[in-house]
Amino acid sequence: MPLFTFGLNPGDPPINSDCAQWLAPLPSSRHAFSQSATNNDFNIQVTYGDYFSAVHHFLAQDNLALLCGAIGQHMERSISAADLDQVAVYLVKHGAFYHPSYIKVQACGRWWPFVLNVAVSSSGQRLLGREFHNLNRLTRELDVPLWPLVFGQGCGRTNGGRQFPMFLGQWLSGYYEFHLTAGPDQDHPQVVLWDVDQGRRLLKDWQVQDLLQQAAYILAYAYNPLTFEAILNWHHAAGDFVVNPDEDGLGVRLITVRKYAPTILLANPDVAELLEALLIYLVDISLRLRLDRLDGTNQIACHPPEVIPAICQGFLQGLHVAAALRGLPEDFALTVKEFFALHGSPELMPIARSVVMKYAPDTDERPLLQATVEGHVSELAKALIDE
Repeated sequence: MPLFTFGLNPGDPPINSDCAQWLAPLPSSRHAFSQSATNNDFNIQVTYGDYFSAVHHFLAQDNLALLCGAIGQHMERSISAADLDQVAVYLVKHGAFYHPSYIKVQACGRWWPFVLNVAVSSSGQRLLGREFHNLNRLTRELDVPLWPLVFGQGCGRTNGGRQFPMFLGQWLSGYYEFHLTAGPDQDHPQVVLWDVDQGRRLLKDWQVQDLLQQAAYILAYAYNPLTFEAILNWHHAAGDFVVNPDEDGLGVRLITVRKYAPTILLANPDVAELLEALLIYLVDISLRLRLDRLDGTNQIACHPPEVIPAICQGFLQGLHVAAALRGLPEDFALTVKEFFALHGSPELMPIARSVVMKYAPDTDERPLLQATVEGHVSELAKALIDE
């Protein structure tokens, strides 16, 4: 059995049963570390020790078969527990649904990174199995690395006998969250990259347009025009899209697929209905891609309308590349583009308003979108004609 160590971040002191933090309550979300945190932001029923003991139990099951299989998949050969020297577990995030750990495994002369998504909350436990299925399905149907690979799911048991569901997936090394942040011009917030290795830094405007274009590409690539299935329930504020900056540009990935389901229910649709559904979906994501929370947890904010052409471009590119995989005609994306160009502000406005009305009246998003929807539709209509 390899040595297991537990902690919060690489380089920090390890946490074990002799530490006071082992018995401390687990934060229930990232809001637990804000200035307005209350006792409600901590799960007093679950301790750090409960979390780490459940993770240890899950990974050690069947003679570490899951970790051996994941590493063996990369090396294209069989790996046994005897090949594993150390397993380091770092609890790196406290999300609304999952408490992910960064798992580093020392084996065969190198370190192998993984993510372990652990569902402590009841909402996360209801979601986890479905998300594992969604990621697995998209990887099978669309063999492009736009989301993490997943290797296996199950339950880990605490020393007290409680069980938490979890699944092991690919750690996207070099990818980081990004969020809007207040800048000198309050009407034009900037975007900060949460680079945990080299420090947080602001992104240039062209980089922001690039990352939103790629995010739209991913969503369009995963959209199935024949069944209306799409990736739903994602949000920038949750850190669902991540960015890898390098000298040549940006790489964008989607790290979670909480829901993959039809946007509408329509039996035996004709071509016009397929195209109309695509237009509705574009309007929806063009609004949603602009939304974030300042610094991830503060007030709702919006990317400027200048990003809309990039979103449209990424959307059409994603449709074009995925068309062949869906068995669609080669000119499908061109037909979609021509159809979109027929719709100006008068046709787009009712669609946009219906999208906004889907947000509950008490949400922060709804009043912000209501205030921006007219300008958004005007810019979207121009972008669709220019495309």
